[in-house]
Amino acid sequence: MSQALPERVLAELDQLFDNLTRQEEPIRNRAMSRLMEYEKSGSIPLEALIDMTREKNPVVSMYAIGALGRNGSPQAVSRLLEMANKAMSENPLVLETLIEAMGAAKAKETVPFLLEMLGVKTGLKKLLGKITPKKETDPEKAGLRDFLLLPIVKVLDEIGDPRAPQALEFLLEHEDHLVRWHMVRMVMNAQMAEVSTKIHFMAEHDANELVREMAQLALAKLNPLPPNMNN
Repeated sequence: MSQALPERVLAELDQLFDNLTRQEEPIRNRAMSRLMEYEKSGSIPLEALIDMTREKNPVVSMYAIGALGRNGSPQAVSRLLEMANKAMSENPLVLETLIEAMGAAKAKETVPFLLEMLGVKTGLKKLLGKITPKKETDPEKAGLRDFLLLPIVKVLDEIGDPRAPQALEFLLEHEDHLVRWHMVRMVMNAQMAEVSTKIHFMAEHDANELVREMAQLALAKLNPLPPNMNN
């Protein structure tokens, strides 16, 4: 921890981090709440959070990952991306936590990484026309992509970068209704009127009621009625 902090604060922070590793859930929850208060007050330096991501204790390192997401600064996001590139070959659960932290940060600079995790290269749409994902031939990597698909789509929905729905239009036909739901909302928020025909079909024929409802909302935003038709 930063030496600029009073010894009393340092002592409490050390105790709180210790409490994160306790078996009793109420103690862990109280410690987490108190730590988040310290985060909001700026009493936990960013450098300390970055150092904590290197802790061997997974409870402490996972807390630090979430804290970096809540911090959302360029330096915090850079550390998340650094860890994510390493975690791809090590621990899918840690990678999922890192991806969720990117969503909490709403970091648009993570969009190329997230799209590439789904087999999509950015910056090619104008050159190649309609984007199709690169098929993953490695069974282990294909399994990782399937595992992370929904978490990544959720995070891209949270970030709200228009590159995501443009690159992932093919997921409007995905078998998982939650993937389709988030994709429709991304399309709606990005104002992608060029796919309104597909959204219209989903609004009437999608197998899932929630997806149909979201598609209907999207249509209203993509193709609003003229003012004299709204009365």
